[in-house]
Amino acid sequence: MTKLWEKIKNHYKTKSTLAIISDIVFYAFIIALLFTPSRNWLVSHLQRLAMLSPHTAKNEIRLEQNDWDWAVLDSQGQTVHLADFRGKVILINFWATWCAPCMAELPALQDLYNHYRGNPNIVFLFVTSEGLDKAQTFLAKKGYNLPIYRQLTPAPKPLYSNSIPSTYLIDRQGRIIAQAHRATRWNSQKSIRLIDKLIKQKP
Repeated sequence: MTKLWEKIKNHYKTKSTLAIISDIVFYAFIIALLFTPSRNWLVSHLQRLAMLSPHTAKNEIRLEQNDWDWAVLDSQGQTVHLADFRGKVILINFWATWCAPCMAELPALQDLYNHYRGNPNIVFLFVTSEGLDKAQTFLAKKGYNLPIYRQLTPAPKPLYSNSIPSTYLIDRQGRIIAQAHRATRWNSQKSIRLIDKLIKQKP
């Protein structure tokens, strides 16, 4: 142990004060990332820095008639079906309270939701498999105000993914125009231009 300590002291004798401070910050960050409760917070902030705008789908995927029967539970405890929103632009986000990438993109999604709040031609569904009370309490503590739904049945095949977050943007004709299976910058100008274009289209 004494020899190791001597090696460390000799190593830092050749380093500048700035380099030593940089090393301390780096190792503190690694320790926090691996061993503290703030791990999810750190991971989500790093992922937020790397977020990109969504890409439009290369191949057309259109929801079939039976896909519209998919049921979810709204915050009032009422069962609603995807068909209730047919003819609107629909953004569906699958998320969970324990998911760091989900937390990374929530500010962008909240910003996007605020931008279109009150527009009758677009609807947002933030879908979780967790209890509604748990999800709403979690979001309220974080300062988010989003329309939460609880999944009652598995999502239809075009909207199914093994990973979260998963987000789908559906146009007024029932086509999946864009999807993302990672933290994504949904409030980018590119995203807003795309959604504005979809809203102007006829059902």
